[in-house]
Amino acid sequence: LVATLGGFISGNCLGWTSSTNGPLTKDEEYGFPISEAEFSWLSSIMAVGALVSGPLVGWLVDNVGRKNTMLILVFPAVIGWALMVWAESVVMFCIGRFISGLAGGGYTIVVPLYTNEYSETKIRGTLGTYFQLMLNGGILFTYIFGSIVNVFWLTVLCAIVPIVYGAAMLFLPESPIYYLKTKRVEEARQSLQWFRGKSYDVEPELSIMQKNIEIMESEKVTILEGFSTTAAKKALVIGIGVMVFQQLSGINSVIFYTTSIFASAGASLNPSIQTIIVGIVAVVVTYISTLVIDRMGRRPLLLISDFFMAICTFFLGLFFF
Repeated sequence: LVATLGGFISGNCLGWTSSTNGPLTKDEEYGFPISEAEFSWLSSIMAVGALVSGPLVGWLVDNVGRKNTMLILVFPAVIGWALMVWAESVVMFCIGRFISGLAGGGYTIVVPLYTNEYSETKIRGTLGTYFQLMLNGGILFTYIFGSIVNVFWLTVLCAIVPIVYGAAMLFLPESPIYYLKTKRVEEARQSLQWFRGKSYDVEPELSIMQKNIEIMESEKVTILEGFSTTAAKKALVIGIGVMVFQQLSGINSVIFYTTSIFASAGASLNPSIQTIIVGIVAVVVTYISTLVIDRMGRRPLLLISDFFMAICTFFLGLFFF
């Protein structure tokens, strides 16, 4: 659970703009004007930072380790939020958002990888969904505190989260898979023992891990060769397709502007309260998925989510038409 708090940091990055749009563009809480166009850049540039971090984090996880990568990402997270805490211009805000996006995007890569490598097969699906649970928890955190405190203190709270996370991560071991890939068998054994408990016999599982790594290393191929088979091509299309359509669904725009969307609807209920309700629903539904994912499977949950997302997005688009 400590490791998946990286998702909480990513959620803070995503949810921050929803609570700060009005205070920054209309109330000028920071003492300088920010237009709606400038705020849209402030929102979206975080995603650019997340995009840029992908190749860098991919290199780091194999060269310095999964745990060390998560610790390294604490620095851009804190620096990004710090720049926004003391921002004196829109440019400074955007730079801070971009840098925090580097960390937020990086955690979406390394945290699932880390949890997947130490988790037992029978609970791998459940642990895998904990990252999304924490991400939605991070979004809800910004929704709640964004309705209570001003932008400055909300940003300060978001800056504290990665500091606490980094301190907690110091007490966790490196992934046993990474140790085996770097030929440190004894350290891999100790790591796996830490995750499984002192009374657990780790030797059979450690042996399987070693054999799997040996097989992968003996069958090393180029990227083009790796995707030359029909099965690999299908897996690539499915994997990229799911991620592309998830992004094209517009979910990030909804997260960025949830409060503004409800304000535009003109409902009698306070837009901030409606936004918090959305955040709570997301957390509850994600938690339910952690309980049923290993029983129902991934595909049924994905289809159910797609069905309801399509309906809701249709009516949202109809409202703004």
